[in-house]
Amino acid sequence: MQQVEIKRFSGAELAAVPYQGDYAAIGRAFERLSAWAGARGILEEPRRVFAIYYDDPDSVPTWDLRAHAAMESQDDDLEAGMERLRLTEGRVASVLYKGPYAGLHAVYQHLYRDWLPDSGEEAADRPCFEQYHNDPRHTAPAELITEVYLPLKG
Repeated sequence: MQQVEIKRFSGAELAAVPYQGDYAAIGRAFERLSAWAGARGILEEPRRVFAIYYDDPDSVPTWDLRAHAAMESQDDDLEAGMERLRLTEGRVASVLYKGPYAGLHAVYQHLYRDWLPDSGEEAADRPCFEQYHNDPRHTAPAELITEVYLPLKG
């Protein structure tokens, strides 16, 4: 399985689109976020892109799963239904994953079921999140690079 690295996340100010439902379909929220950014001419500027996941898909019904599709931005001109969010700075367990998004569930299972119980670490009371290092519109699924973050106490 992928190597887990403990490091410091620098934090991020975000413009976000809330999403509820099957995590595999969060792309719809990213389409809305991209349309917003494109209309402001900021889509092609280098900025970090994240998804924030609040629920465990193994224990919460699919229709109740909550998430945000988010982009680093300090723009306050948000469309109706969008939100300003902040990912706080702090310690995280990080896994750099290469491959299709469908394989990310196994990364979370490894983090929570295998790594965390034996790590001596404790999960913080903050949601997990992913950072996307390349664009799925221009990248083959096997070449997608996603960094999964599990916030830690301390």
